[in-house]
Amino acid sequence: MPHQLLALQICKPKLRLKTGQRGELSAALLPPAPGLMVTWYSTNPAVASVHADGRRAVIQGKQPGRAVIIASAADGCFRDVCVVHVQDYMMTHR
Repeated sequence: MPHQLLALQICKPKLRLKTGQRGELSAALLPPAPGLMVTWYSTNPAVASVHADGRRAVIQGKQPGRAVIIASAADGCFRDVCVVHVQDYMMTHR
């Protein structure tokens, strides 16, 4: 009997990085589905790249800007997003 997936959820809705900095995201499947693959991608890989390893992904800030990281499962029927804002590493806060 196939596993009945109800939801996919990324651990954080937002992520702030500086150029060159890395952050980690993970995706949870509800109910847990051990054999189900999660696919990750960035809508703007020039700003934030994704290095995926199953249900975890390492996001790296490439250049200032905004990207949306998308995790999907079950042939895209279930997905969630994390908005990533990348700031210049040398930028100072006032």
